[in-house]
Amino acid sequence: MSKKRKKFVISELKNYNNEIDKDTLKLKYCKMAATAYAFYRGTDHLYWADFSSGRGSKKFCSPKTKIWLQGDLHAYNFGTFTNDMGELVYGLNDFDEGVIADYQYDVWRMAISLILIARENGKSKTRDEKDLVLTFAKSYLKHLYKLCKNVKEKKVVYTANQTISPLKDFMKEIDRKNAAARLKMLDKWTKDDRFDTSLEKLAEVSDEERKIIVEAIEGKDGKKSQYRKTLKGPLTKKKAKYFKVIDVAERLLAGTGSLGTKRYYVLLEGDKKKRNDDIILDIKHQGPASSFPYLDQEDLKLNSFVNDAERTIEAYRALAVKPDDHLGWIELPALGDAPAGYYSVRERNPEKDAYPALVADLKKSMKHLSLKKKSNFLRKCKQWGEILATSHARADNSSSQDRIKYSFEKAVKKVTKGREDEFCKLVCKIAADYADQVGDDYKYFTAWFDASDCPEL
Repeated sequence: MSKKRKKFVISELKNYNNEIDKDTLKLKYCKMAATAYAFYRGTDHLYWADFSSGRGSKKFCSPKTKIWLQGDLHAYNFGTFTNDMGELVYGLNDFDEGVIADYQYDVWRMAISLILIARENGKSKTRDEKDLVLTFAKSYLKHLYKLCKNVKEKKVVYTANQTISPLKDFMKEIDRKNAAARLKMLDKWTKDDRFDTSLEKLAEVSDEERKIIVEAIEGKDGKKSQYRKTLKGPLTKKKAKYFKVIDVAERLLAGTGSLGTKRYYVLLEGDKKKRNDDIILDIKHQGPASSFPYLDQEDLKLNSFVNDAERTIEAYRALAVKPDDHLGWIELPALGDAPAGYYSVRERNPEKDAYPALVADLKKSMKHLSLKKKSNFLRKCKQWGEILATSHARADNSSSQDRIKYSFEKAVKKVTKGREDEFCKLVCKIAADYADQVGDDYKYFTAWFDASDCPEL
C-alpha cells in the first residue's frame, strides 16, 4: 500500500467534501464504501486530478477535438427518459459536471467504468475486460466517422426501435410498465396535491424559502420571473398560469457524488388544473465543475459562463436532442443552511431509469438483461460507444457554436484515421490501469473510513 497515494486520496476527499455537513458526509461515504464502482462514482474530482497531471495521452487530440463532455461519465449516467417529442429515449442524463474539454476524458472515464462493472459482476478475466473496452472504443470511432458524412446527429434519438438488445428489451420493458408514468411519479412524491414530506427523501421548507423560490419561478408584481427569462423553446410562449407553483419541498439523499448538494422540488400546475399533468421541477445548486481546478487557461476560457447553473444547462442542450423544455436557472440568496448561489432547473422526468448494469441492481423480471452474460455486455458496450459518439458530434451544432467553430467529428477522424487500433489499444490500457488504481484507492478509502456502523442503503 503506497502511503503517498493513500495520503493524496484522503486529502482530495477531505478537500472536495469540506463544505458538507457531518451527517450527510457520513452517508455519502457509506454509499461510496459499498463497492469500488460506488467509490468511482463519488470521486469524479479524483479522476480529473489524476488525468490532468499527465495520465492518459495527447496522441489523439488537437485544438479542434475539444467538445462538450458529460464530465462524469460512467454507465449509470446514461438512462431512459421521455423527451419533448413524447418518446422514450436513452442517452446521457446528468450534466452537473458538463464541461468543454478534450473528448478523450469522457471516453476514458466510461471505459474505466466498464471494467469496474465487469469486476463487480464477476467477469474479471483480462481477456473479457479487453474485449468490452475494445468494443466500446471501436464503436465510438466507427460511428464518429459515419457522422463526418452528414448531420444526422442533430436529429437521431435512441428509441427502442433504434437500439439493439439487450438495451432494446430494457426500453420496451420500461415503456410497458410506465404507461401511466407521470401519475405514478406524482403518487410517489405527493399526497393530497402537496409534496409528501413524511417521506425520508423530502422535507418541509421554511416560509422564507417558499416565498423566494415561488417568486423565482412565478415572478412578482406581474413581471416575468428570472426562471422564465432563461427558458428556450415552446415554454417561452406559455402564459403565467402554467408556472403557478402548487408546493415546494427540499429534496434529500439524492445521488452519490452530489450527495449534500442543496436541492428543491417544485410542483407546478402545468396546462390544466388536473393532477395528471402536474410537473415536478428539480432545482439543484450548482458550483464549479470538479474538473475546473485542473483545466488549463485555454479550456477555462471556453468554459467562461455567466454562472455554473447556466453551464450545466448549456451542456444539456448541447449534448441532447429536443432536450427538456423546462431547462433554465435561477439565483437564490442564502436560505437556511444553503449558501447563496445559482441553481439549475429541469423537469423531474417521469420515465428516468438507468440500465441495471450491475447484477445487484437486476430485478427478477430483468434477469435476461444481465451484463454478466458476455454477449449482452458486448452489445451494450457497442451501443454506449455509438450513443456517446452521437452526443459528442451534435455538440458542435449547439448553441455553443461561438465556442466550438469546427467539425468535431472530422477533427477526431483526422487524428485517428489509420491509427484506429492504436487508439483502441490505448483506451484499453488506460482503462485497465486506472481500474486497478481505483481498486487500490478504494482499499485506502475503506481502511481510513470506518463503515461498520453505516446504515443499510
